Amino acid sequence: MPLGGRGPYHCFLIKITGYSRQQITRLIKQYRDTGKIERQQRTYQGFERLYTNEDICLLASLDERHNTLSGPALKSFANVLTSSLIKHNTNG
Repeated sequence: MPLGGRGPYHCFLIKITGYSRQQITRLIKQYRDTGKIERQQRTYQGFERLYTNEDICLLASLDERHNTLSGPALKSFANVLTSSLIKHNTNG
């Protein structure tokens, strides 16, 4: 394929695959070198989970009971509840 004729093919592949120009170029090179394109599986550790499903459900129910507070207001309210629970548990 002549150098000037690559543009329409790249544009077509970008449009139908949703890949970026760099990804298409890399895949074309991989195909030229090996004669096939293999999917490379990558696993990422991601972020460590801080909250359990139970924590999330409790937060959602708290949010519903108080007419969907804003984020900062809900955080402040949860902090007050937590500190009062800690005081209650240590006093009695």
